[in-house]
Amino acid sequence: MAPPSPAPAAALFLAALLVLSASPASAARPRSSSKVAAGPHDIPAVFAFGDSTLDPGNNNRLFTVVRADHAPYGRAFPAGVPPSGRFSDGKLITDYIVAALGIKDLLPAYHASGVTHADATTGASFASGGSGLDDITAHAVMVSTFSSQIADFQQLLSRIGEPQAADIAAKSLFILSAGTNDVTMNYYDLPFRALQYPTIDAYHDYLISCYQSYIQSLYKLGARRFIVAGMPPVGCLPMQKSLRGQQPPLGHGCVDLQNEEVQRYNAKLQQALAALEAASAGASISY
Repeated sequence: MAPPSPAPAAALFLAALLVLSASPASAARPRSSSKVAAGPHDIPAVFAFGDSTLDPGNNNRLFTVVRADHAPYGRAFPAGVPPSGRFSDGKLITDYIVAALGIKDLLPAYHASGVTHADATTGASFASGGSGLDDITAHAVMVSTFSSQIADFQQLLSRIGEPQAADIAAKSLFILSAGTNDVTMNYYDLPFRALQYPTIDAYHDYLISCYQSYIQSLYKLGARRFIVAGMPPVGCLPMQKSLRGQQPPLGHGCVDLQNEEVQRYNAKLQQALAALEAASAGASISY
C-alpha cells in the first residue's frame, strides 16, 4: 500500500501559499496593531466551513457533546485563557493562514460571543465540530449542518450589504474541510448509510456530490477562491484503530483497508473539483 497522503492541515497551508503567490498585489494600506505583517495580496478575508478541523468555537452555544470549551483543549494558549472551543491544544490551521495573510491573529467563530460586525467582515469560521458533508452526520450529534453554515454566511453578506458584500465574497479565501465524520460515523462505526449505499465507493460518490453542491452554492453567493481539503488517512485515527484491534501491542497500527479507500476517495474528489473549476467561470479551486 502507498503511504497515506499528507495531513489536511499541511495541504491547506501549502494551498494557501499557492493562492497567495498567484494573487495580484493590492495597494499598500495601514494595518492595525492586531494584524501581523504580510506580503502584498488582495485577500480581505478568510471564511471557513466544515467540521472540527476548522471549528474555533461555534459549538460552544449548542447543546451537544461535541464541544471543546473545556480542558484539556487550549493548553497551548497563554495561562489564564480559557479553552476557546477549538478542537486543538492551541491554534487551528485557519488561524495560521489569517496571520500569514496579515489579516488578524486568529480566525474567530462566527457565533462566538463578542465577535463584532467588523470582525466578521475580515473573516470568520462557520464550521461546526462533528458536522459533515452528509446532513445526517450533523443531525446525529446536534451540530450545524454544512448547508446551515452556508446559510449563516449568506446572512452575513446580507448584513454587510452591497456593493461591499460582493467585493468581499469575490476576493476572499474560502476553506472547506469535511468528510471524515461521514465515513467513520455513518459507514465504518455505525453503518446507517450502508443500507442505502452498498459499497463505500458509492457513499464516497454521494459525499463528493454534496461537496460540489456546497461549492456551487458559495459560488452563487459570489465566492471565487476555494481551498478544499481531502480526507485524511482515517484508518490511523485512534478510534478506528481501537475498534478494530489495531492499537499496539495487539495490532500493527493503522487500518490499511480504510486508508486505501480514502485514497480512492481523494483521487475522485480531485477529479470532481477540476471539472467543477473548469465549469465555473473565474473560480479557483485548490485541493
